[in-house]
Amino acid sequence: MKIGSLFSYAYFAVALWLFQGFSSVHSLDQFLQYQDARLLNGKLPIDRLDESHLRIRHRRDADPLKNATKDDHKYYKSIYSQNQENDWFELSDHPEKKTDPYLSKGFLKSKNFQLQFTFPYYGHPVTNATITTGGFLYVGYVETSLITSVMYIAPFMAPFNPSLNESAVIYYFSNATQFTVQWTNLHLSNKEEGSVSCASKTGNEIPSLTTESGGNEGLLTVCSMASLYKDGRIKFAYKLIPLTPSEVLEKNPLASKHPVRVGISDAFFGYRTYYAVQYKRWIKVRVFYIYHKVDKIKDIKSNGSELLLFPVKNCIAAKSCEECTNLTVSQSVFTCSWCFKLQRCSDSFDRHRVEWIKKSCDTIAIKEYKKCSGGGGDSGSYKRDVYSSQSSGISTGAVVAIIVVFVVLVIVIGLGAWCFYAYTHPVTPSGLFLIELRNKPAQFFQPREQPTVAGATSTASRA
Repeated sequence: MKIGSLFSYAYFAVALWLFQGFSSVHSLDQFLQYQDARLLNGKLPIDRLDESHLRIRHRRDADPLKNATKDDHKYYKSIYSQNQENDWFELSDHPEKKTDPYLSKGFLKSKNFQLQFTFPYYGHPVTNATITTGGFLYVGYVETSLITSVMYIAPFMAPFNPSLNESAVIYYFSNATQFTVQWTNLHLSNKEEGSVSCASKTGNEIPSLTTESGGNEGLLTVCSMASLYKDGRIKFAYKLIPLTPSEVLEKNPLASKHPVRVGISDAFFGYRTYYAVQYKRWIKVRVFYIYHKVDKIKDIKSNGSELLLFPVKNCIAAKSCEECTNLTVSQSVFTCSWCFKLQRCSDSFDRHRVEWIKKSCDTIAIKEYKKCSGGGGDSGSYKRDVYSSQSSGISTGAVVAIIVVFVVLVIVIGLGAWCFYAYTHPVTPSGLFLIELRNKPAQFFQPREQPTVAGATSTASRA
């Protein structure tokens, strides 16, 4: 009885785990999804999130004299400053600015744009950026419905709806060193009474909002900007934010279905299989693992402020074994190792983690400079060639040895089985052959009879 109960509890636990896993996948359907201009008729795979690999490292230093706050986020260092109205890069008057009607008059829309330079994001080369109506950019390397949760660059992500305001415009500007997007006059509410436009903004204090009974929700007009630079810097600027991101998260009714974020994040993905109880079948799910993010939602507090993110040189930037292992010595932030199979440097947490693990780089990667090679120059390629040839030789020899041993074992086992059968069944052809074979040595060593002459034999017979 106890054993049966134990199995029942185990079955229930497994079923509950599978159901929860599948539920967590489909719980994402309750969120508002963005529609990409390129994927109007396409379907994306089932995606889900996993933050088990998320690593947050944060150190803050405040400078009250300069009204600035400095933070260290491992992959990036940030500086938040107020009273920076003069640094606002106004795109509405810029001769090379561009707009897109699909974005400026839509809701939950996104569109991909080609950069004129390679932007290093967490060390990874990025050549495309997706502009959204929700006040953020997506810089991921795969299409996904989770653009509000992974690989985003968000000066002020919220459920903005440009179609509610005729003056709402999304500008963008691009050249060989800079890509800037400006979200202008975006509304969080469909009430326009008393709304403040970015052009009429005065002062740097956030306007006070009354309660719902006061009925002045029309002030929810946001003007924010994000700039990406060729050297990897990211700049967020805020000309008008009537509500701080934290207040939007608390007060806006759509915040429960649309994330409100300020910051950046990066992730890698892999595939897992879940059993869908309600459909009674297994489904393949693409799981995105967020390995790092910068969350600044509580820091943005006033108009005319800006947030600068400076990239920290990480393992991905190293292009040789020597440079890779030296990064660990020169800084204690990352523990870098070099994998000759992939010709890549990593701390094992980046967009290529799945491939890193698949190639066993987590166990064979080199972490010490002295193990890279015996000298300078093109030692990385030399070590790679030696490593490849040795690996190839060992693997080939191992395969040959395994085949030879296997064949010998098959022959020995086969002969042994046949001998046993022949010995236990002497009247069978195998048994008779074994008896005959056993007598062969005796016949071989038995002395032969001398030949006789036919005539002598006849004489002896007559006698």
